[in-house]
Amino acid sequence: MSRDRKGAVLFARFGGILQFPLKHTPRAILSFRLKSHRILNTRKRVIVALVHTVVFLAVAVLGFYFPVAPLRMGSPPSAWIVAAVYVIVSSVLLWLTAISRGAVERLYFAFVTTSASFGLLRQLLGDPSMHAAVYVRVTMLACAVITGFWMLGQSSRLASDAESTR
Repeated sequence: MSRDRKGAVLFARFGGILQFPLKHTPRAILSFRLKSHRILNTRKRVIVALVHTVVFLAVAVLGFYFPVAPLRMGSPPSAWIVAAVYVIVSSVLLWLTAISRGAVERLYFAFVTTSASFGLLRQLLGDPSMHAAVYVRVTMLACAVITGFWMLGQSSRLASDAESTR
């Protein structure tokens, strides 16, 4: 047990850090951090990531209904913009996978990186040669949603365990 700069008591327990104020407030837990995660280390970040993943899962499911033509020099500018977005997103997600700390967090980022990379391949090669990319994207995003709920459950369980021992 230690104190932070504001005088609140900090407890490091169950792989997380709980912060309790010295005064009694209706909400005793001000902050909860998953120490084993580097990027998705708070419950709020896990929820935001999970919401994004569910939205992109819905977009990936829509990919079953809209064919994609291969990217060529004569392709419309919108196709080039989508390809550029996929390159940027895939690169950033690959970097986040590399710097993530915990195994569950790394697994989550690996799922979404794989999904974005197959979206890029589908955009570049088109549906005739990469139609399987739609199935891979949906499967990877579904796995990412399951992993996101797993991380959310970890943070909820750790917070309730720590609060009950208080």
